[in-house]
Amino acid sequence: MADQEPRYLFGFHDPGGESIMLQAGKPGWVLVTEELGHNPGNQSGRDYSNLANQGLGVIVRLNHGYGSAGTIPLPQHYDAFAQRCANFVGNSKGCHTWVIGNEMNHGQERPEDQLITPELYAQCFGRCRNAIKARAGGAHKVVVGAVAPYNATTAYPGNESGDWITYFSDILNLLQGACDGIALHAYTWEPDPSLVTSEEKMDSPFHHRRKQFRAYRDFMEAIPASMRHLPVYITEADEMGRWEDVNSGWVRKVYEEIDNWNRQGKQQIRCVILYRWSTADQWNISGKQKIIADFKAALQKEYAWGYAPSPPSPPPPKPKERTFPETGKTVRGPFLEFFDRYGLDICGYPITEQFEEWGLPSQYFQRMALEEYEPGKVRLKLVGTEAYESRARISELEDRVASLEQQIAGIPTPPPAEVEKPPIQDITDELPKHPTKRYTTRRQEDITHIVIHHTVTDPSVSAERIARSHVEDQDWPGIGYHFGIAADGTIYQTNELTTISYHAREANAYSIGLYFTGDFTHAIPTEAQLRSGGQLIAWLMQELNIPFDHVQGHKFYVPTTACPGDQWDSGQKWGELLQAQIRSFLTEGTVGAFGRTPLLGHYLLFWQTAEDWAREDWLGAEKYIGRFRPTCGFSVDDAKQAKRVTLIGGPLGVPDSVAEDLRASGCIVERVAGNSPQATKALLDQMAEEGKRFLNP
Repeated sequence: MADQEPRYLFGFHDPGGESIMLQAGKPGWVLVTEELGHNPGNQSGRDYSNLANQGLGVIVRLNHGYGSAGTIPLPQHYDAFAQRCANFVGNSKGCHTWVIGNEMNHGQERPEDQLITPELYAQCFGRCRNAIKARAGGAHKVVVGAVAPYNATTAYPGNESGDWITYFSDILNLLQGACDGIALHAYTWEPDPSLVTSEEKMDSPFHHRRKQFRAYRDFMEAIPASMRHLPVYITEADEMGRWEDVNSGWVRKVYEEIDNWNRQGKQQIRCVILYRWSTADQWNISGKQKIIADFKAALQKEYAWGYAPSPPSPPPPKPKERTFPETGKTVRGPFLEFFDRYGLDICGYPITEQFEEWGLPSQYFQRMALEEYEPGKVRLKLVGTEAYESRARISELEDRVASLEQQIAGIPTPPPAEVEKPPIQDITDELPKHPTKRYTTRRQEDITHIVIHHTVTDPSVSAERIARSHVEDQDWPGIGYHFGIAADGTIYQTNELTTISYHAREANAYSIGLYFTGDFTHAIPTEAQLRSGGQLIAWLMQELNIPFDHVQGHKFYVPTTACPGDQWDSGQKWGELLQAQIRSFLTEGTVGAFGRTPLLGHYLLFWQTAEDWAREDWLGAEKYIGRFRPTCGFSVDDAKQAKRVTLIGGPLGVPDSVAEDLRASGCIVERVAGNSPQATKALLDQMAEEGKRFLNP
């Protein structure tokens, strides 16, 4: 029989209570759990037709096992488990909705106490889904297992606190839509029905997370926009403790809450399954007549799903002009339309009023200049050449003034100095390492950033203790940092520069992790630490050609962390003290590649002619620009001032001769181009989604 999708929200975990729904004429859902193991030769299945044939929706959760066997197996058994799941589904009847695993972030669900990270679950889920679809067909829904709310026992790089919503979000982002539904769990901490709609928050450090049943909203809000069409199933709901046989209205309140959510036209939640009917554990509902009476009262209502999204409100009329208090300048007409389309990140604030230049209405912004070349139509002004020539002229005049001053003083111009390498104790080979796991590696030229951390420990803690904690407590291949600065200023190297260690999530691949020993929530590093750290960072910047603004605290890359402490950017602001030390070691005349000092890090070069410009490519690059914030423009001369240049579009736009000219000037050049503007946009969007600034880093 075909898969049932009842429109009612009602349901029980385990068969046995379905007659209550059927007698009320409100067929809902039944969830069944199965323990499959990972024998790929096992072809057994089950028949759920007795449930499906009564109009009930059947959801089956596929577990590898329970307890130490793990809700999913160890990674070496993923393929075998996937085949076992496919065999079971292919030989079962009456069910087309399958949940893979359960509460993967909970310590009690780990295989042999091995951490299930989002990456590992996504790998296992993907293999199971592919195997099920190949064996049983595309009509089967394979649903992401529910994450345990309020549970912070699974920490990993980028989620050091074990935040359950971050864990959930990371799984969905890794799957990138390759799933057919999402399972959730939600509870209240007490049997009080008023807690169902409570907005009470957890204690620190999870003070931004809901504590009660509305934790489901934290999950729903974390679902990526690209996955908000998928069905959502609340496959466990209860009062946290055992069910007391009291008709408090808790059950009615839960169904009313989800029905209200659905009626707003938001992503639809198809069921709320009460845990549980069976007497297998203390949460049983079977035999508790007052709880059942509460459920029957809920059945008198039309609590359902399937409500269409509310029509969007008409957009407010666009203002004809806007004055920006930041600069006191007013933008109007087509200039305001351009600003509203591309936003502050692209345009910057206006720095002039509208005026006439070269016979055309013009206006300058912080990041660009515009002109109205036809009534109602604006374009970028050709200001790059003028700006570059002006800068070159100013530089020439400054050099002449400096030379005259030197001649007057009779002092020859000193040669540029270099930052000396500080004393470094390399203890990389002495630190504890994981018995089997190893970090991956990179080329040294891939390093573009430095990330600053604090250890959140006593200042006397050793690198050996930090490494042991990372290996034994976090299950990492080794210590997560490349360098450490002790309280007395001693510098330790703890990883090779080419090691991609765990310390800053997506930034791991291109950054160096550098820690200062101590807890800087209230205190700051010692003077010796700041001086040693300043020299080390200045030397690394010089050796690896890292720009000053690419040296940032951990919280810059991972906003959910407080590292490197509250005093980094407020209070005593030790970040500014460190920057001052770095500047004191950097010399103004340090020569970079090809005998030049790049003024820009990354330039996105678009084509233009006297008659037209790369309008489609510019619009297509919007997501990429928003992700990486490169300098953008149309001037080859400006592009020559950058370390790296990305040409947008094929050689019919920016010709290959320009690319060769840029390389001859010392730029690293690559081209991002599809066979059409739409293909180029797709490629740029993919790079933005993957966090991949360059095709060939």
